[in-house]
Amino acid sequence: MLCENCKKNTATYHYKQIINGQMTELHLCPVCAASAAPAGSDFGGFPSLFSSVLRGRTEPARRVCSVCGATSAEIAKSAYAGCSECYKTFAQMFRPYITKLHGHVSHRGRVPLSAKKPEPEADPIEAKLEALKKDLAEAIRTEQFEKAAELRDQINALKPKTQE
Repeated sequence: MLCENCKKNTATYHYKQIINGQMTELHLCPVCAASAAPAGSDFGGFPSLFSSVLRGRTEPARRVCSVCGATSAEIAKSAYAGCSECYKTFAQMFRPYITKLHGHVSHRGRVPLSAKKPEPEADPIEAKLEALKKDLAEAIRTEQFEKAAELRDQINALKPKTQE
């Protein structure tokens, strides 16, 4: 989609405004978005969505990204990180904004099933005890009381071993 202002560059800023149920859209390239909005538009000037937040957040020591060469002043002005390394280099500058936007800086989403830790293997004595309890309940249900008494004795014999 081309910029609605210069009609030359690709529009990367998309503004949508709804006032009293009337929706107005504006699509601008970065150059036009940095300057004032086109005449006749009631959007006003939007230099950058993030630059007002990042402005004043430049670090006292002027840092430079070792990969792309971006400075803290350039990032504060454009609100764009030059590369992925910029997020590490200028972490202190981005942290307040990311915290404000997401509520925290680290990922707090769901963990994929493939990444979950496996359940610890059950104790063989516990497994045997559970099987005996199940057999006991079945013997009582079918009124096999002699078998139930034997199972009860086996369960009682195993209980001290599980408490160790």
